[in-house]
Amino acid sequence: MTKREYLRLYRKSRREFPRLVQSAMKILRRTYLQAAKDAATKVLAADFAGQSQITIQSWAAIEAQLSSSAAEITRVLEEQIESKVLTGSKIRTDIHNKYLKDMVIASGAEELITKSGLANMFSGVNNRVLESLIGRIYQDGYTFSDRIWRIGQKYQDTIKDVISAGLAQNRDLIKVARDVQVYTADGKIALAKRFGKLERGSKEFMQRIGNRVDWRALRLVRSELYSSIQIADAEAGRVNPAAFDLYDWILEAGRQQWNCECESLALGGPYKYSEIPGYPHSNCSCSVRVRLRNGNDFESDLKRWVDGESVDYMDAWYRDTYLPMSVTA
Repeated sequence: MTKREYLRLYRKSRREFPRLVQSAMKILRRTYLQAAKDAATKVLAADFAGQSQITIQSWAAIEAQLSSSAAEITRVLEEQIESKVLTGSKIRTDIHNKYLKDMVIASGAEELITKSGLANMFSGVNNRVLESLIGRIYQDGYTFSDRIWRIGQKYQDTIKDVISAGLAQNRDLIKVARDVQVYTADGKIALAKRFGKLERGSKEFMQRIGNRVDWRALRLVRSELYSSIQIADAEAGRVNPAAFDLYDWILEAGRQQWNCECESLALGGPYKYSEIPGYPHSNCSCSVRVRLRNGNDFESDLKRWVDGESVDYMDAWYRDTYLPMSVTA
């Protein structure tokens, strides 16, 4: 693989990441819709203690169902993010693996640097990316698990507000049950159309309801995927001896017109590994790309190294990176 082919694959791979987000959200969407169906069933089964007042026992049953659904949303969200992060990381590390493998073959270094050894090394990079995701503590003090849990709790609170808003409108339980499903499927505007003119008492609940019940999940999926890919790019570049310790910040298409710091980050490069900026803001889909050595020079260095000459950076890489990471645990 030439450097030009590497860059082409790198650019092409960026198209896969929005598809990963869409795939995760498609599965989450089904989870939210099932949760709405389950909540609607509990609403329809509710008893009234008086006009527009659900009994304590019925509210407890509804809240229990919402809590169960929130736990399922949390489980699926965590599962999907971890799965998509690993897939996205592998897309990037596979490019480095192929580039390095082709160089090894061209230089006749297969006995020292094996295909399985390279595969294990880059698999280790992918594992590091996942470990970083799970163990990350954000500036606000929350962990990855905390953020997912908060999304489940917000779902629970939001659906309770939808139900309460319907009751404040003096709607019967059949309509309230349908309100929950319509809001989950189509959002706040569709719900407002069902309500028509808001009566006093329902406005406060409506103000707390977001435009879509799953928007926080979408933002988290997208942010965790792209921030993890940036980490994968940095880590893959770090273990690739065909690369310098220099990284460029690659803007997402159109980012120049956005009101964020990413354009400045792009102008501030290249960065050493220790200087790579952290994920700057939610929904950022900019990339980090390592600078490769000249292909002919690297292949020549590999050939000299295979023939027994000392090549400082190859000696250090083989001793400190390849040998420890090329063996499966």
